[in-house]
Amino acid sequence: MNWSECVMISTILPGEESVVVVGSMRFTVLSERTLRMEYSPSGRFTDAPSQVFFRREGKKTEYRREIREGKLRLETDCLVLKCAAENREDFENTLSVKMKETGQVWNIGEAPNGNLGGTLQTLDNIDGAVPLPNGLLNRAGYTIFDDSNTVLLDEKGWPYEREQGSRDLYFFYYGTDYKCFLREYFMLSGKVPDIPRWTLGNWWSRFYPYTQDSLLELMDAFREREIPLSVCVIDMDWHIRENPYHEGWTGYTWNRNLIPEPERLIAGLHERGLKTALNLHPADGIAPFEDGYREMCRDIGQDADQDRVIPFRLDDRKFAESYFKHLHEPKEKIGVDFWWMDWQQDNTFSIPGLDTLWWINHLHYCDQLKHEGKIPVILSRWSGPGSHRYPIQFSGDTIVTWKSLAFQPYFTATAANVGCFWWSHDIGGHMGGVEDGELFLRWIQYGVFSPVLRLHSSDNEFQDRRPWNYGNDIFSLCREAMRLRHALIPYLYSEMYACTEGCPIAAPMYFYHREEEAYQVPQQYYFGRYLIAAPYTSPADRENMHSHQAVWLPEGLYYDFFTYKTYVGSKVHGIYGDKSHIPVFARAGSVIPMAEYVSFGDTEEPAQLLLKIFCGCSGSYLLKEGDMQDRETMFELFHENDIIQFSIHRRQEEKYRKREYHLLFIGVGKPELVTAENGTFAFRQEYQKEKAVLHLYVTMEKGQERLQLCLKAGTPEADPVSRKIMEVKEFLKSCRISNALKKHIYNCLSEWKPLCRESEKLSLELSGFIRDIRQLVPDTVLCGLLEILTGCGCIELCNTAQSNVLLWNAEDMEGFTYSIQQELYWEIITEKGSVGNFRSIPLNREKDTEKKKLEINWFDLFCSVFGC
Repeated sequence: MNWSECVMISTILPGEESVVVVGSMRFTVLSERTLRMEYSPSGRFTDAPSQVFFRREGKKTEYRREIREGKLRLETDCLVLKCAAENREDFENTLSVKMKETGQVWNIGEAPNGNLGGTLQTLDNIDGAVPLPNGLLNRAGYTIFDDSNTVLLDEKGWPYEREQGSRDLYFFYYGTDYKCFLREYFMLSGKVPDIPRWTLGNWWSRFYPYTQDSLLELMDAFREREIPLSVCVIDMDWHIRENPYHEGWTGYTWNRNLIPEPERLIAGLHERGLKTALNLHPADGIAPFEDGYREMCRDIGQDADQDRVIPFRLDDRKFAESYFKHLHEPKEKIGVDFWWMDWQQDNTFSIPGLDTLWWINHLHYCDQLKHEGKIPVILSRWSGPGSHRYPIQFSGDTIVTWKSLAFQPYFTATAANVGCFWWSHDIGGHMGGVEDGELFLRWIQYGVFSPVLRLHSSDNEFQDRRPWNYGNDIFSLCREAMRLRHALIPYLYSEMYACTEGCPIAAPMYFYHREEEAYQVPQQYYFGRYLIAAPYTSPADRENMHSHQAVWLPEGLYYDFFTYKTYVGSKVHGIYGDKSHIPVFARAGSVIPMAEYVSFGDTEEPAQLLLKIFCGCSGSYLLKEGDMQDRETMFELFHENDIIQFSIHRRQEEKYRKREYHLLFIGVGKPELVTAENGTFAFRQEYQKEKAVLHLYVTMEKGQERLQLCLKAGTPEADPVSRKIMEVKEFLKSCRISNALKKHIYNCLSEWKPLCRESEKLSLELSGFIRDIRQLVPDTVLCGLLEILTGCGCIELCNTAQSNVLLWNAEDMEGFTYSIQQELYWEIITEKGSVGNFRSIPLNREKDTEKKKLEINWFDLFCSVFGC
């Protein structure tokens, strides 16, 4: 096989006009903000693809160059490069790049400041947050990538070692436009490829010795309980494990005791609408008992009668071709859809500079390209820069704890900084820990708003990710969440298209916002381009019985995705919720496409489409459909004063079938008039006053191109005081205090207006009331009440390796203050102040030499204490 047939490798070289050669140095202008800078002892430069950079051509860019007295000056619209041009010492000592926009100068050998973190190869055995290695993005606004030590690929796509002593550096400038960096990086390294639509549904996986009948019965149990699945992964017990050659992790021969008819098992999964993968641990090679052993011996020239294990040498071309032909193809011919590469070893290949895991991922992904019309996908651990071309990434065997769950949202979003967009976690945790229904539910709810939702666990009989094993309450909510995941597939599939333009499925807030707050909220992230998720990752409080989260919302008007409650942006909001609630928010003007109905094993384009239309601002959304995303529907919302116009434009109408639309106009008053333009279309409507939601049901016939609706509807009435009272009522319902006290609190607050303040101060009535009940209610109940009533709050965030306490004062109240006492060796340092709109304070719990206590004073009524 010619491995260069991988579609991501480009043979187009930079034009001569983009290249400047001076002695043993070469400089290539790849764009106005990206440069390649090389030194070669021999003066022979390479344009062969490397492990990271598969493409060399860049953009045609105008620039100016000057060589005077042995010094090079090269200038684009964004950058000025300078370098003496005599020898390697000049390259290593005089190379510099100036960024014209900011005036910054980078000198070779300097590292940019403010690295925003990268990702790890695996989370195996990691319990909670750990420091992340450096990623590719820096707050300095530029990145230096040293590609000097990675392997190169020859004309047939096979790796070889670079010239010793050569340097190969890339300079990227992007300022605060981090998506710009990813676009430039992908231009050279290859884009994040699409993944099949069915990967966006729910996966089942477990390390467990299923028989073919028991596995099919399990899939039927999910279907009977109306929990949709799209993928069933078969872990390592599919193959023979007991043997005299190794411990049984590696295998390629069906275990006929468990699976006597592999064809029937895979056909049964396919008949249920499920795709399937087999697990592989290839490190122990191919033993003599394996199917395909004798054929491989013949291909590589080994005597099959000597009864010797064939070492796993995927860096040997003959081995690689025989390996895929005799071990993979027979399984693929009976229906295996993709492979789970479970490599856990260090580098074992002989080619200098060749990363073993990267090469395994590269070849297994490229081998899938032989299936015409099939979108390749594998499941494997991250293998460093360039691995974004081989989705999906598998994060390994995590521990079943709240700490592990809390780390995953931050870990997943931060991985976008290296182009890793498709992490798949063991939802529910893999091993260890203590089983907890609430933890399992919150993990699934996070999984709904993560790139891939894959249930998985060990073979411990007490660790089982079947949702119905956690009691009816948890089961019902898990089912609701997993059905929501399948309903979101139209949105996820469309957002996958944006990945190629540097817009991750899960992205840190600073990808879209430049405010300092965007860098201080590791508990939240963008899910696609239009939703902000901040899932609950800690248990509900034992006294107020609510989960607690804080979310910073940028400028604008936002809606809770589920309750449709509105929030004003440019503020931090405290969020309390019961087990059914997931903190997810949509900005006004967003249109979110969803499937109206979901069913087991079905991830195809829905015949009934639900559109959540968040009013209050104009906006649009482009729905992408089709195997090649070659069908588009544009939804456009225009909202000004009392007039709302909404249009559906199917751009390739001849490809579309009849479709029903359920339109949810959220945040509108009762409409006075609803009309349809461009023809008369049948529709029906319902209005929910309590939620300020208008339901419209319309149908577009096959081949129909456009539908436009016009509504005249006012803004729903807003009473902030009544809203706060209702929030207090909802909060009190679950609190573990007496019913009489709940009624007393609610009645008293209902009588007072204004509730919260007199000229930015807490009202005397409310202050006195809080003092009266201070000894009657737990601190967490009191904090919740004050958070709702005053817009002030605090929460400890344990998402990163360093715990932080987030403080906020959304309504600029006086009397909400903090005090920090920090013991540093023999000195105690004290800092006091008022809490402004936003403040993040690190605790540094792990440093023995730096003990810190943070005290929050709530209007001289009581204090909250964090830290040592």
